[in-house]
Amino acid sequence: MRKNFMMLGVSFTLIISSVSADDLKNSLTNMLNTKDTSGMVDLGNINLDAKSKPKRPKTRSAKAVIATVNGHKIIKKDADNYLAQRTQGKIKDFDRLP
Repeated sequence: MRKNFMMLGVSFTLIISSVSADDLKNSLTNMLNTKDTSGMVDLGNINLDAKSKPKRPKTRSAKAVIATVNGHKIIKKDADNYLAQRTQGKIKDFDRLP
């Protein structure tokens, strides 16, 4: 009984795998037979002398919490003030630090 059940399972698995392999073969054959033609792109309207748009630096709002130290929240506005004080006004924005 056990052998019959095992043989039935093995034969069923072989039938299923051969059917899926045939589908894969047909799909790949169709891909090889069709010609892939890329569409033409019109490059006539490109302005080669155009200048790039300047990117605005990303900064957080003044109320954003930058860090939490010993349970105290550090707000960006306070961090910017401290940074300006420590760097003697050379750096005033915490988000622009390297």
